[in-house]
Amino acid sequence: MNKKVEVVVRGFLALTDAERSELITQINKYLNGTSEVKQSIRKSISESLTVNFGPAPGGCPCCGR
Repeated sequence: MNKKVEVVVRGFLALTDAERSELITQINKYLNGTSEVKQSIRKSISESLTVNFGPAPGGCPCCGR
């Protein structure tokens, strides 16, 4: 399995059932959306991401680091 895909799958498996459902809904919205919808989703995600370089107890839930 591709390493990037593995990281995403690991993160997906760490989600609750409700979170998985929400993620699947958002992925379907992106895949079935127009280019404007896709761009809007990308912009929304990139604006909401923050970087925290502080120590994470137990490591990252997505990549395990």
